[in-house]
Amino acid sequence: TASCMIVLGDHVGTHIDSLRHIRETAGGPEAIPIDYCYGDGVVLDFRHLPLGAGISVDDVKTALTKIQYTLKPLDIVLIHTGAGQLQDSEKYLTDQVGMTGESTEWMLDQGIKVMGIDAITFDPPIWAMFERKKFWEAHRVMAHREYYHLENMTNFHLLPPHGFKLSVFPVKWGNTTAA
Repeated sequence: TASCMIVLGDHVGTHIDSLRHIRETAGGPEAIPIDYCYGDGVVLDFRHLPLGAGISVDDVKTALTKIQYTLKPLDIVLIHTGAGQLQDSEKYLTDQVGMTGESTEWMLDQGIKVMGIDAITFDPPIWAMFERKKFWEAHRVMAHREYYHLENMTNFHLLPPHGFKLSVFPVKWGNTTAA
């Protein structure tokens, strides 16, 4: 028989951030409710926004109107920035848009518990956060509300806007910040 050991960080590749990423005493991926991780998928396209933009509530509402869709609780919403097509380039670190705290809160008010993005971070890129002096606003929503987001996803351009099932079950690592 053969075996090997793999050493891997919890924020490598496509991963879902657990509440422990922001709250030191919260559970890790093992505490993410399983019913949040399988459901109807919705792709919202924000590729038209200028690089570094923070996606506003109005941007989200406009994207939903464009695809003629009304969010329902436990839909899994995918944020299409176009960065997923840049993963083999240095531009992957800089050329995207990201969620704001306000738009994240609005999604949660609609009953959304899991969102995913095709970028390295759920928030706007770091250079844009420094430019606006607003840091990790979407991530920090996790400090007071329960939600989970996936990062480093790709191939959203291959999906329809809605009408498909999505499975995003995490590895059940205990007390990590993501999986």
